[in-house]
Amino acid sequence: MSESGESAGSEVAAELRALEDQARARRSRVGRALRLGSLAVAASFVFLLRADLRYALRPSVPVDLGGPMEFQFDREQRETFAKVAGLPGELSPAADHGGHHLRMFGLLTTNIVVVQNLADASPESQPARNQPYSATGRLVRDDDAVEFGVIFRLLEERGIVSRQGEHLYALLEGEAPRKEWSLPLELLGILAFVLVNFRAASKIERPLGGTDWEGASDG
Repeated sequence: MSESGESAGSEVAAELRALEDQARARRSRVGRALRLGSLAVAASFVFLLRADLRYALRPSVPVDLGGPMEFQFDREQRETFAKVAGLPGELSPAADHGGHHLRMFGLLTTNIVVVQNLADASPESQPARNQPYSATGRLVRDDDAVEFGVIFRLLEERGIVSRQGEHLYALLEGEAPRKEWSLPLELLGILAFVLVNFRAASKIERPLGGTDWEGASDG
């Protein structure tokens, strides 16, 4: 091959290498963006599950908040497994809320509203007015349970519950730490989402062909 032909071949090979370098850099940027994006989405989902994660790490022995005239409100904490006994006030009608059929009532002279999921409640769990009632479950502070805001306000206005400090609490009866499988399944789903996207990023970064531009220039 003449010198001019070799020179032209070298120039073509150099241009092809430059194009491949640009494509490789573009694939690398896309792969990196996909990884970072999937991590950001996963982190946002974990952030939304932070209350459930906090509760799942609580001890399985409930904190005793006491009973009538002997309440220990200083033991109240958000996302705590707790038990309490008290006199039910006026019962609110059972209602569908968030896909569940619920019954809610306040315990007199406390800042606690008991929330029962009637699908899981046994017949003997029906509270009776002026009869002591004991409940065990997940204690949720009012600023974490905004879905019950109307009930909190209604029972507070009627004097059935009153704030101790600045907050009211909902006791989600029957919810014990690590009782449900929903949280592990959600975390596995988040992990699977990240792994699938990382795998996709690796495929994107992989070269489409194995052309050797140095060899092409020599030929």
